Amino acid sequence: MTLTEISLNDAYDTGSKRENVVSEFYIPVLQQATSYKRLTGYFSSQVLALAARGIAGLIKNGGKMQLITSPVVSEKDFEILTNDSPEAKETFVDAQFAKALGDLNDLASTIAYDHIRALGWMLREGILEIKVLIPRDINSGAGIFHSKVGIVEDFEGNKVSFSGSVNETAMGWSQNIEEFKVFKSWESGSANWVKHDEALFAKYWECASDVGFEAIPLPRESSEKLISIAPAEIEELHLAIPLVVESRKLRPYQLEAIDAWARADFQGILEMATGTGKTFTARECIKRWKSGKNNSIILVVAPTQSIGSQWQVVLSDMDPVTTFGSRHWRESLRDLSSKAALGIVNDIVVIAIQNTACSPEFIEAYSKLMNTLSNHLIIADEMHGLGAPMFRNALNPAFESRLGLTATPNRWFDEDGTQLLNSYFNGVAFSFGLHEALTWVDPTTGLTPLCPYNYYPEFVTLDHLEMDEYLDLTKRIIMQSNKASDIEGQEKLNRLLEKRASVLKKAEGKFTALTEVINGLERVAGCLVYCSDREQIDKVIEIVAGMGITYRTFTGEEGTSPRREFNGMSERDWILQSFEDGDIQMLIAMKCLDEGVDIPSAQIGIILASTTNPREFIQRRGRLLRRAKGKSIAHIYDMIVAPEFDKGDHSEVVTSARKIMAKELLRADEFASDAINSTDVSAKVLGRMLTMGETK
Repeated sequence: MTLTEISLNDAYDTGSKRENVVSEFYIPVLQQATSYKRLTGYFSSQVLALAARGIAGLIKNGGKMQLITSPVVSEKDFEILTNDSPEAKETFVDAQFAKALGDLNDLASTIAYDHIRALGWMLREGILEIKVLIPRDINSGAGIFHSKVGIVEDFEGNKVSFSGSVNETAMGWSQNIEEFKVFKSWESGSANWVKHDEALFAKYWECASDVGFEAIPLPRESSEKLISIAPAEIEELHLAIPLVVESRKLRPYQLEAIDAWARADFQGILEMATGTGKTFTARECIKRWKSGKNNSIILVVAPTQSIGSQWQVVLSDMDPVTTFGSRHWRESLRDLSSKAALGIVNDIVVIAIQNTACSPEFIEAYSKLMNTLSNHLIIADEMHGLGAPMFRNALNPAFESRLGLTATPNRWFDEDGTQLLNSYFNGVAFSFGLHEALTWVDPTTGLTPLCPYNYYPEFVTLDHLEMDEYLDLTKRIIMQSNKASDIEGQEKLNRLLEKRASVLKKAEGKFTALTEVINGLERVAGCLVYCSDREQIDKVIEIVAGMGITYRTFTGEEGTSPRREFNGMSERDWILQSFEDGDIQMLIAMKCLDEGVDIPSAQIGIILASTTNPREFIQRRGRLLRRAKGKSIAHIYDMIVAPEFDKGDHSEVVTSARKIMAKELLRADEFASDAINSTDVSAKVLGRMLTMGETK
């Protein structure tokens, strides 16, 4: 996307229209920026924060920012500067800048504070330059620099400039009374104004001798002060205000989900397929629940930091406190408890990941908040995870309102955990499964929530050595299962089960089939190969490297902090962007389809990882079916180990092995049920079952 594709007004006037210039102008424009030049007024904490609005997109794009600002200079101050001593000028600027940073507590918003900290991070990383203007002649009237101009350029060289009488010292982050004009380089009527603003910026950036100001780089002491408040990692900060927060229209089934939860006295599980908008449905559930309440606390429990960060963006206007990406969450909760007790705050949102939410330290700190505020709501994303014994402490009975979110509420081989979750959340209040997500048509778009797909099961056999090993392990498992079920015996049984599963996972036939599938593809771009472990990844790399395919591994362990070697983006974002752009043809992935990382641009999925766990294969399929620009259909290839057995062999070992293998085919039948080519695939699966001596 470029600047030319954004719908922009010719002018913005927040005083009369209450336009949200952050979400309607700054964020969409700077999301496409590779260069941001900013002329702003005399510096204060508010000015620095406001000048940095929307820079999350600029940072992600690896862009650079140049900022010009100025201190307020009185006649007395000017006398200090007339000696033309560089040291005197730096000392003066340092003192003024320190005062501006000292006013950070006056900011009305955590978001505004975080944007100043982001400037410090950018300065440290070398992607921000700051120059300070000092008047050459106090009698010229140049004591205060009031010009307010911004120039944004995208990767194609399109430019947008904006200028006007902007009151950048108003209180608040999005409540500033502003009026400014917008000019676009691709429109003949305003292109000359863009050139005018560019010339104006260049004039003050260079400050030739005939200009009434002198431009000096931000002094070292001031730079160090700004850098000192910078985060170690940019993800610690709350920079983005998503456009969709205010404007996304809920689909009918999402409204049904909200109504169902409300009718159940604000308790229940929303069983909704991956990609159907559980998070935004939950956001509206919060709004419904909060109606009429002004003394509330909400806890959102996420399974991973990545998903927690997504919640942080979606709930950004609620100013949530997070317990990840920072070592100071304990102090934050203690501070909130004090403020709540004094009546300073009465609506609190906290986002925690599972392993924090279940910890005694967190529970103790959070309980103090709950004792102060009278209305309590817990939202558990991927709530099936909280059924595990290690996480169950997060299910605090003091929450009278409860919302569970998942595509798969039942835990695999854990009836106790499943029953516990159903009891705590009061059962499923609303269900919208994968079948509905593939058949319900949105009347406004004519599309289903998830992308339709073709499914191709690739049946793989075991060679003689693999089959002998598999049957031998099956025999030993049967024998061990019949022994006393003490702890030592169970551990031995588990090791045997793991070894047998490893035979299927490492089957050489999978890699032969993989080679054949790739060779049969019309185009490789947009292909994701999903592996179960590092050993499988290494074998896939060996195959695709020999084919000349451009690839990267994607395991969920990639860096999430912007880095220069990735053009200012994080390693993860750079990989995903390169994959979407086609510069990387193939992602060789592990875990990401289970951990909540979305790769919607993947149009071809090849699954090497073996699993009979319904939750795992349902989630993997759902994530491959997320919609993306230019993606009208997905193709899923599934490597299934399903060897042929001697139909006349009814020995206990072969019968047991045959049943285990049949479970793999049941997964294939489940995948096929909603595929476009379901009829052909179901016939193929049934045929394979018959060759194994099994029927549905």
